[in-house]
Amino acid sequence: IGSGSAAPIESVSNRSMAADQGGNNGQPVAQPVSREKILHALASLMANKDAAYVAGVRSRAAKGNLQIKGESITAEIVDEALTRLPKTEEKAKVAEAAPAVGARWTPSSASIASIVSKALMECEDAEQYMERVRVVGDAKVAVLPKPDVNTTPTGEFLCSEEWADTVARMVNRKDGRVYVRLRNFSGWVSSRSRNDYNKVVLDVEEGKAPLEPGTAQVIATSRAMRLLPHMTQEGYQVSNASGTKVRRFRTTVITPILQTADCSAANVAKLQPKEEFLSDGAFLRAADGRAYLHLKDGKGWICERTKSDFSKLAIEPCGSAEDGKKKVFLLEHAEVTEVETVAHDAAQPGADAEAAPPEVVFRSDAEIWPEEYHPPKPIGRTTRLALRRLFVCHGKKVKECEEDLKEVTAKAATFGRACPAQKELLQYAEDLKKEMQKAKKEWSAAVKKELSGSAALSPGGHSPAKSDASKSAGARQGSVMPVQVRGGRWFCAMLGSLGGGDEGGNRQCGPLRPTEQEASEDLQQMLQAKVTKRKASDSAEAPAPKKGRAKAKAEAKEKAEA
Repeated sequence: IGSGSAAPIESVSNRSMAADQGGNNGQPVAQPVSREKILHALASLMANKDAAYVAGVRSRAAKGNLQIKGESITAEIVDEALTRLPKTEEKAKVAEAAPAVGARWTPSSASIASIVSKALMECEDAEQYMERVRVVGDAKVAVLPKPDVNTTPTGEFLCSEEWADTVARMVNRKDGRVYVRLRNFSGWVSSRSRNDYNKVVLDVEEGKAPLEPGTAQVIATSRAMRLLPHMTQEGYQVSNASGTKVRRFRTTVITPILQTADCSAANVAKLQPKEEFLSDGAFLRAADGRAYLHLKDGKGWICERTKSDFSKLAIEPCGSAEDGKKKVFLLEHAEVTEVETVAHDAAQPGADAEAAPPEVVFRSDAEIWPEEYHPPKPIGRTTRLALRRLFVCHGKKVKECEEDLKEVTAKAATFGRACPAQKELLQYAEDLKKEMQKAKKEWSAAVKKELSGSAALSPGGHSPAKSDASKSAGARQGSVMPVQVRGGRWFCAMLGSLGGGDEGGNRQCGPLRPTEQEASEDLQQMLQAKVTKRKASDSAEAPAPKKGRAKAKAEAKEKAEA
């Protein structure tokens, strides 16, 4: 360090001590400078300097050429200031941590919170799931970019018996699988095999909750595969086919007819809810776990489960394939086709295909009758279907008017004072009342026309004066009700009406019988026992007969004479 470096040292020293040199007109104040301040100034001076600079400062201090505020700085003071500087190892760590000038920035490893946040962004239905999973079986499990079995794998795999940490879990209602987001892989894995839905490939640690939650567990066994002979994907029956040759089914929702046995195949047509069809075989697609029913007329396939929800069935069986004597007409594609119906399975107890269904009252019949026809009357299947069609045409309009009227009335009641807006709502409510009354009249007229010729089904059933008596008589007489137990048709004698009767709504049911005649015999026995029990109770509770007036006067006279 020469003369050129002395000036900066003195200038910096002077600047660092400028606060202690103040005074009038720049004259220094005659105060001693503490040793601590001098050490702090020297440490600040040499903090970011190289070794040559520090050696020059120490050399000047040794020669006595270094002063701070008039105080001479010795080499011992410089050495003490050097001890307060950071160590060389710490400087090296800081230098290594700091990126070099012009070097490219590289991100650090992602935290668990960031991975969880990313997983929730990838799938909005995912939830946080911090568990370890293990691959069971001998096959490898592919990592998917999204929680969807139809996506192309990323190329990464989990080997057999390999453990992996997860950060999120997602239940896919569409394919019925559970997916977990891996922590050390950029993707998802499925709890079930991509090639076989019934094969579980992931498991959690022992003692932990199951990987698949209770809401995701469905009955994967296909009912159609048990009832129908098995087929290939091309529609040919296998050699060891079992089950009934032809079976009748009914749709529960709008169901498409597929061109091939694949849920993603093109739609040929659609079946409306409660529409029936005949199937001669079923094919189980192992990849998606769905069964596909082959139509008897060869028009295509129908999937047993809905496309949007694996746990929801789109069809249900409604009989066997045995030839029956009844016939129905199915409307398919604007053509009326006469087909033979499937009678109830005669092998099941209580199945009597020749017996005509009796007229009964169901709990769901209340909505298909107008108010003036309440309470519901016992009707047959044909009449019930006709009333259901009238309810769809007129009854739903009445219900919509009632809901709108209730909403408008509640809205008008929220106004604190009369205003044009409230007046407009009240006027709208009056219009709704008129429209509802008109719809009720049209509905009642349509029902009356449909039931014309049946005196027992006239509006009100009986006169108002005899309404209670008719209910009581119906409760005392009882009825024979058809019931369904485990798919079979049975009959049961019942005392008391569906509405409750005059005995507090207590209904007495007889045993299940396979035929209506046996149930009628039980009903007669129950009625006879009820009458006998009532007579016995009446005789036991009857009061003692009253004595005549003449006899009472005679006894009183005898007592007086005595």
